Amino acid sequence: MTLHLLLCSLIWSVFLPSTLSQEQNIYLNSLITTQPELTLPSGSVANLSFASLPISYSPDEKCTVFVKQNDVNTKKFGQLSLTVFSCEEVSSVQFHHYGARYPTQLHVKLRIQYENRAGRIVLPTTLFVTVLSPQLSLAYPSVTVKSDSNSLGVSSINGISNVISNQHVAVRDPSTCRIAINYLLDGMFPEYGSIQGDKKGGTLTRCSDFFESGIYYKHERLKNNRVPKLDFIPFVVEGYSSQYGTPVLEYFMLPIALPAKNSVDFDSDRPQRLGSAQILESQYQGDSSLVPITEYTLAVSDVFTDPNEIVFKVEMDSGNGKHFSQFGRLVYTDNPGQEVTMFTQKDVKDLKIAFQQFDTSRTTIAHIYLRAIDSHGIASERLDLQIKIRPKNPFAPELVTNNLLMVDEGKTVTLSNKYLSAKLANLPADKLRLDFRIVAPDQRSGNFYVDMRRRTDFTLTDITNNAVQYIHGGDESDSDNVVLEIVQAGTEENKTLCLLRILIKPSDDQRPYQNVDELVVEISHSKIALLTLAQLQFADADSNWNQLAYKLRSPLPNLITVIKIDPSKFSRLSGSESPVESWTQEDVFRGIVYLQFRGGSSEIERSENVRISVQDRNAIPNSDTFQLLVKIIPKDENPPRPASDCLMYMDVIDYTKTGFTKYMLSYTDEGSRDPADIQYEVLQKPYDTNTLNPLKAGSLILQRGDRIETAQKFTQFDIDSGFLKFVPPSSERGVTTRYIEFGFKVQDRYGNYVSNQVFSINLQAFDRQPPQIFTGNKRILPGGEFRVDEKFLHIYSVDPNSKPKIELISEPSLGILYLDRDELKTSLNRVFFIDDLKIQELRYRNNIEALNGDDEAEDSFTLSINDGVNVLNIDLFVTISRMGQFVTDVYRQDNSQVAINIYVAENKVTNINNAVHKYFQSVLNMTSRTSSFRNTLEKLVLGSSNQKCYLKMTRGPKTGPTGENLYGQLKVNFKSIRTNPVDSTQSNVLSCNDAVQNALYQTHNHLEIGVQPKTDEMEFDVSLYDRGDIKIDQKFILRVYILPVDSEEPRLAILSDVTVLEGKKTRIGNDILRIDDGDTPKNKLFCFVNRKPEFGYLIDQSNSATSDIPISAFKYSSLVSDKIHYVQSLHTHRIKTVEPEHDKFKLLCTDFQKSSSADVIIKVEPQSDEPPVLEVKMPLSLNEGGSIKLGYPYFAATDKDLPRENLTLNVIVQPRYGYIKLEKMLPNDRAQSKIIESFSASLIEQMNPTPGVIRTERVLYQHDGSENFKDSFRIQVTDGGPKTAIDEIPIVITPLDDEKPRLITHNDLIVKPGDVRYLTTNTLDAVDEDSSEEKITYIIKRVPMQGNIEKWDAGAEIYKTLRLGESFTQLDIELQHVVRYSQTAPISKEQVNDEMAFDITDGLNTRYGQLLRIKIQNKDFLGEKILKTILLPSTMNSTVFGDDMPVMDLDLDEKKRQLYFRLSVPPVNGILTQSGSRFKGNINTFSRDQVRTQQIYYEHSPIKSVRMDCMNIELLEDSKALGQTVLIRLFQIVIIDEADESPILTLKNMTILEGQEKALSDFIIVDTRNRPARDFSFMVNVSPMSGVLRNRNIGANTRVGDFSYEDLSQGYIVYIHNGKEPNGIPESINLKLIETNPKSAGALRFYQLPNVTKPGSPYFKFDITVLPVDDEKPKMKYSGPTKNIHYINGRPGLMLSSEYILATDEDTDDDGIFYEITRPPLNGILTTSPNSHRPVSNFSQEDINQKRIYYLLQMGTSEWSDSFEYNLADRDRSVEDKGRWVRDEKWPGALMNVDCGIKTHGALFIEIPANCI
Repeated sequence: MTLHLLLCSLIWSVFLPSTLSQEQNIYLNSLITTQPELTLPSGSVANLSFASLPISYSPDEKCTVFVKQNDVNTKKFGQLSLTVFSCEEVSSVQFHHYGARYPTQLHVKLRIQYENRAGRIVLPTTLFVTVLSPQLSLAYPSVTVKSDSNSLGVSSINGISNVISNQHVAVRDPSTCRIAINYLLDGMFPEYGSIQGDKKGGTLTRCSDFFESGIYYKHERLKNNRVPKLDFIPFVVEGYSSQYGTPVLEYFMLPIALPAKNSVDFDSDRPQRLGSAQILESQYQGDSSLVPITEYTLAVSDVFTDPNEIVFKVEMDSGNGKHFSQFGRLVYTDNPGQEVTMFTQKDVKDLKIAFQQFDTSRTTIAHIYLRAIDSHGIASERLDLQIKIRPKNPFAPELVTNNLLMVDEGKTVTLSNKYLSAKLANLPADKLRLDFRIVAPDQRSGNFYVDMRRRTDFTLTDITNNAVQYIHGGDESDSDNVVLEIVQAGTEENKTLCLLRILIKPSDDQRPYQNVDELVVEISHSKIALLTLAQLQFADADSNWNQLAYKLRSPLPNLITVIKIDPSKFSRLSGSESPVESWTQEDVFRGIVYLQFRGGSSEIERSENVRISVQDRNAIPNSDTFQLLVKIIPKDENPPRPASDCLMYMDVIDYTKTGFTKYMLSYTDEGSRDPADIQYEVLQKPYDTNTLNPLKAGSLILQRGDRIETAQKFTQFDIDSGFLKFVPPSSERGVTTRYIEFGFKVQDRYGNYVSNQVFSINLQAFDRQPPQIFTGNKRILPGGEFRVDEKFLHIYSVDPNSKPKIELISEPSLGILYLDRDELKTSLNRVFFIDDLKIQELRYRNNIEALNGDDEAEDSFTLSINDGVNVLNIDLFVTISRMGQFVTDVYRQDNSQVAINIYVAENKVTNINNAVHKYFQSVLNMTSRTSSFRNTLEKLVLGSSNQKCYLKMTRGPKTGPTGENLYGQLKVNFKSIRTNPVDSTQSNVLSCNDAVQNALYQTHNHLEIGVQPKTDEMEFDVSLYDRGDIKIDQKFILRVYILPVDSEEPRLAILSDVTVLEGKKTRIGNDILRIDDGDTPKNKLFCFVNRKPEFGYLIDQSNSATSDIPISAFKYSSLVSDKIHYVQSLHTHRIKTVEPEHDKFKLLCTDFQKSSSADVIIKVEPQSDEPPVLEVKMPLSLNEGGSIKLGYPYFAATDKDLPRENLTLNVIVQPRYGYIKLEKMLPNDRAQSKIIESFSASLIEQMNPTPGVIRTERVLYQHDGSENFKDSFRIQVTDGGPKTAIDEIPIVITPLDDEKPRLITHNDLIVKPGDVRYLTTNTLDAVDEDSSEEKITYIIKRVPMQGNIEKWDAGAEIYKTLRLGESFTQLDIELQHVVRYSQTAPISKEQVNDEMAFDITDGLNTRYGQLLRIKIQNKDFLGEKILKTILLPSTMNSTVFGDDMPVMDLDLDEKKRQLYFRLSVPPVNGILTQSGSRFKGNINTFSRDQVRTQQIYYEHSPIKSVRMDCMNIELLEDSKALGQTVLIRLFQIVIIDEADESPILTLKNMTILEGQEKALSDFIIVDTRNRPARDFSFMVNVSPMSGVLRNRNIGANTRVGDFSYEDLSQGYIVYIHNGKEPNGIPESINLKLIETNPKSAGALRFYQLPNVTKPGSPYFKFDITVLPVDDEKPKMKYSGPTKNIHYINGRPGLMLSSEYILATDEDTDDDGIFYEITRPPLNGILTTSPNSHRPVSNFSQEDINQKRIYYLLQMGTSEWSDSFEYNLADRDRSVEDKGRWVRDEKWPGALMNVDCGIKTHGALFIEIPANCI
């Protein structure tokens, strides 16, 4: 859309309100003298100055600079240290550049607000920041972005990078360097991923620690489905300047290489213009005519840059057209006096850039040439923005005023003629009707309202009548410029567009908000913890991040203090650093804020909520209060233990890198919650457990992303995250499973460690059967060759995924192998696959010269066939023989007899025609060519002769002893040819034609000739007749060579089992396994291990280089030569629990034609070589005082050796709080037990008990009943050999809540009048062996009378008074600032006692009737006038304070003591004020001089009908000695109306002892206001419960129901207590005040002091406090037989309990009944612990009840009895009837022990058998 914009004059003067003077206008024009500019190196920090920000202002007037906060172009690349600062602070403000290479110029938007008496002026301006090339001096990136091992990048989408280390960042001075991720950019970097592993959250950390913390980059997102080549991580580094020696900050960006496969260069995607270029039209309407540049005319996009961040740079060269500078200029709409050459697309969007047209008389086209630059510095092609310049239109509406409209953020402003007004040149004002319409109203931050209705249009009349209001929406925008269309009403012609500029003044109205998930810090005992930004971080939408201030709020933490530590002095921490209560977020960022734990040790985790307020730097700070949870981790002295579900082993497939998981390897620790705190260190690298034949074992690595390093140290976090991996060895290691182990130690965060830990790796070979191979024996002629095809070598892989590779490892000796045309040699290490032989030719060629003239020889070569698991070395044989190819030979023997050779395979047949042809051919060759017989011979050779020709067998085939043919026979037409025919089926003559056509030599199919050829011979007579004449009469020999054929399968025989010692190896020879094959040589037999042994493997020692590698096949010849061994290897495997007794494997032996198989059985003879194993699975768990059986499932003692050894368990360290005993079951369900120190493993519980076996003995742990939650003992397991196993058995004891809480500290609370004292453990400290502090509860049974018990309410943030029945805990007391006593009642004596009655309970057990005595000491009080009444004259509304104030009798030096008055409770019906004060309100403080000079007076409010009032005034002293303000006196001032004659009632606290009587006259006082006492009386509405009222005036024993005030005032009315023990219910009397002689009609009106602000009710309650009296003496209730003596921690003794000795006292708790030892035992001691040697001199009945007193027998004594004497007394020293109570009878006792028997003598005597001494 084309916008026709006409804007009014925007010179600076129109910004001014009409009230400003001309002098101020001139001063304002000089406020910014020159353009603000700042130049600094990239990544550095530079201070502003008045040169860079030239502000000229008057010091006596207010000048403030505001920084635009929502400008992403500023915050992303740099930031000023303050967002709001005064002009005086310019030199203290810094600009921090964050180290980005682009852009090289930044625009920081500022607003300068100037205020004087005339008004407020706002001037927008821009600070231009020029960034130079990097000049970093502290640290800088040292990595390239190439994809090498040292680069820092990710290799795939959503991948992770290497850990950032010192290889990637170069640090100049590591000793002083501190570094952190720069989170000030608020997530704007990195743009395409996130930072992982940063636990400091941006807090500066020592560089060495930072680079070891495991921080890495994770790629997470794309931009427009594309990936750039780089991402950046922002860093901040702190070091010390060599010039100044002070810490300085520098910033840099660390590049991250993103996946190269998917990434693109930044410069390949330049910014592109959106849409078609539109012409901007400008029409001149004055000297300051402005046309805004909008998104419709100028907008670009970029793949990797946010549109708001794109920068436009104006080029000043003219190009091809008219340059715009001839017709106007580009300016900021906020400040039209500021010309711009660079701006952002966000400025265009906000209508901040406009074209200011000069006056012109003609229409023309001007050009603005620009380039768009993205965030990486890549510029677009040149852009051409065309402007159509028009002259002024006289018929269009003309703006009269168009001033800047300023509005506060979220507020309202009226749009009046002062800001916007227009006219038409040809119309008078009374006929002017103009409409204003908003263009594009949906893009606004605020809205216009007319008469409170939202409108998008309004009229000039609305503006004139002030009916148009602009209401801002409250967002953080700094402007809301709007385009208005002005048109005359009723027409759409001659429109004028105007830009109304609206400036939003930001207000800091946002509270800081929490910027981390949880506000939690963990800290350990006696430690300090760094407070990091990951734990405490807040942000503020309109305040600087680092300027947020923190402050501790009450109640202050009790266990935690906050301290600041200089990092350079941290190593010299003294422990006495002063705590601080406030700090800034900048301090947290710099890493100088620490939390320090100052509490005592504890076995349980505690926590404390630290209340913190966070506020910004606003003039009226925005603040909020939060709670930081500090978890105090108990002192951890226990090392880590394996997790219960941890396997401690893993299965790994060979050649497969495998990651660890927490289910394989996991250790836990109570004090180390973070997995990163559990650290592993490899003590022994992975090793093969097979000590006979150790191979390479692989390695442990840490792989984070593309970075791989050796895992020498790692954490549980690395395991849980999958970073720890095991890499199997790459070398050949055979086909069997290997068992790998590595040793390590585990350490927690506190240095506790467990060493000598072992992890097992089950390294499994691929489950792959060896390939099946078939081969034959190839026969060739000398010098011949053949192709190795599937007929000669056939390899079949059982596993379809296997592709065996073939390699030549032994060359033939009589020939050469060729692969295609290349000679194949072992030195070439050439590898090919079986499929390659289908394409390439593998050929063998015989070297005839190598035969040395031999007629027959055998050659061989060896191929290695490897499927990745199985390696088979196969020998292939070639026979080179002149007999090859079955060629028939004819030759003459020495006797000139013709011999013919023919060849036939074993069990085959052959035709002899070739032999006959050869014979006749030889005869033909010897016949003359002219002979007539030659033609006959030729026909005979051709088989066409009909001449008679016969062959007669004269010598037949070879026969055996019985006449059978040895090898074969000759047959013609199924008739056997023999020399001696016996029937018609036989003959000795055959015709020549039959010989040529039908004669066959047939071998027998039942006879094996072996491996060598055999020879058979036949002799024939040849007779040839031609015309009756014999032409030929000769003999010839037919020699048959029978060639062997491999037709017999090998026969595999197992002659005996294999016997091997456990862990050893044994030979497998021909005496154990034999193969018979008649037609195959032994060197051609081969055996495959089809099923491998389970507990060992086979090796072949024929080759020393591979003699230790497990094999899956071998040559039979190696077995014959004793080179095959079985290795028993699994006996050391930790995963198996039982050692093997047998093993077996299956062999398949073959001659490569046929095969047979058999199982080989192996007997394993066990050896006692394994150490016993003691595996602790879980702690023993039992109740306090109980017992538990030892063994499964808590621990197990095992031995892998067979036969099983009888394991013995020795208790080498006894338990501290119990003992180990053997319990034997006797008949009648009786049991007998004794303490033992060793026992057999057969006596403890087993995992798999033998069925049907009933145990009569068992081993138990017996707890001694003490209040301990943990115990342990150490066990040594032995099988009788030198190897043992030792471990600690932990015990968890579940306490039984049978203890009452008892007060170990019970002191009086001493306070001063009006003071507040907190209850601490110095006053009340209760313990309960079974309950924690938060469970010990104080329940109030009687509240104090002189003050209040108050408890802090965190939710309401006030102290609330605790009422009857309410409670607080011991933990509240330990926190010190939670529970307090506040003294409130007036004190008129030097000391007044107060008290609080309470019960203590843990929820189950309660101790009743406890008292907290409170002494209120008023040492500075010198007079009696505390409650003071002052008359208010009836004719006046005020009264002066003067001598009526009871302070003039104090002889005090006010100057030295700094005394003053404070109004603590103000009056209700008036005010306390000061003469001459214009402030009409209560004064808070005043001095004694003001009282002396009568400047202080009370003034009654005329609108109040009641002229009675009251107030509290304190006399205070700022005591330097005490360091606090001390209350000297509390005055309760009562203002009495002189004209009001209503009586005034005063009630005082009354305290009475149990059984006492007391008159009420001093406690109930009525001011009768000059009326006689007889006019008033009292009626008893509710009588007292624990006593009676008596009237001594009418009779001593008369119970009264009413009485007169006259009798009361004369002391006749008394209260008499009934003497019973107080039951905890407060005593009180309900009374009613009655007017006996009424002066007026109606109810009695009276007031009750001190609150006289309104009349009181005639009914009131009078409370009486009854104090108990300890008047009872303790009594012995029971004294009977004692508990049996047994061993306690190795010493004979017994524990005293209330079952055998018990004393009671009706008014004393058990902890107040004491046994005072007057004569100790003679042969032992009384002590509080079985481990103590210190005797006690007294103890309480409560100690006996809780079993805290032990009698321990002295070692070596020969006495058989013992006794002691004691006095029995209570807390008030009330002893038994006869004064000192002495027990002259001997103390009861009996001795029971399994070894000692039972002997009891009387009820009060201990006998100790001699065998127990």
